[in-house]
Amino acid sequence: MTLIRDKGTIVVFRIQLLPISETFIVTQAAAMRRFSPFFVGWRRTAGIELPEDTSWTVDGGGLAGRLRELRFRYAGPTRAQVARLRARAEWAAAGIDPNDRQRIVRALELADLGELEPPAGESQLWSEELRHPTLLAGLTMERESLYETIDARVDAMLAAGAREQVRRAHAAGASQTARKALGFEQLLAGDVEGMKRRTRNYAKRQLTWMRKLAGVRLVDVSAREPSAVAREILLDSAA
Repeated sequence: MTLIRDKGTIVVFRIQLLPISETFIVTQAAAMRRFSPFFVGWRRTAGIELPEDTSWTVDGGGLAGRLRELRFRYAGPTRAQVARLRARAEWAAAGIDPNDRQRIVRALELADLGELEPPAGESQLWSEELRHPTLLAGLTMERESLYETIDARVDAMLAAGAREQVRRAHAAGASQTARKALGFEQLLAGDVEGMKRRTRNYAKRQLTWMRKLAGVRLVDVSAREPSAVAREILLDSAA
C-alpha cells in the first residue's frame, strides 16, 4: 500500500462503496488539500470504482464476507479487534464503546495507516478554555410552548411532503444511516404522533445536555421576539 506521508488521512464511511449517486462525495474527498481520503464501507456495490489501496470493505465477497458483515452489523466488533485496538492505542480504545463497531473499525484502519495519533491535550470543545472571550448562549423555552412548536413543525413538514419523501427514500433503498433520521421509521409506518413524541424526547435530552455546559448563559425565549433575544445576548457579550 502506498501512503502519502505528508498528508493526514480522513476516513469516509458509507454503507455501500460507492453508488454512482455519490459522485459528490468522491469529488469532495479528492479536493481536500491537507488530507487523503480512505473509504470504508460494509460492501461494494455497482457504481464508482475506488482504488484498492485507499478503500476497504467489511464484506470482501462470498459467503465468508457476508457472514463477517452480519457479525459486524448485529454483534459488533469481535473481542480480538477490541483487544487489538487496546494493544495498539489504549488511549483511543478508552474513548470508544467496545460495541461501537463503526468507530472500532475506523480506529484500526487509521492505526494501520499510521495516522492514529493521540490528541495534544484535553479537548476544549464546549469548555471555557477558548482562544477569545466568548459568550455561550443557550436558548430555552417553556416546555409547553416548546412542545407546541415541535408539533407545529412536524405538521408543517408533513404539509410540505415529508411523508412522501420518506416513502420514496424507502423504495429507493435508503441506507441504515438515513433510516436513523428522526421520524423516518415513524413516518414510514404512518405514526405521526410517534414522530412528534420522539422529537419532543430528543429536545428534552438536548436541553439536559445544554444546561450542563460550562459557563453557558441560558436565555428564555418564550413569547419573545427574536430581535429582543438577540439584543439581550449582545448586551451580555458586551458587559
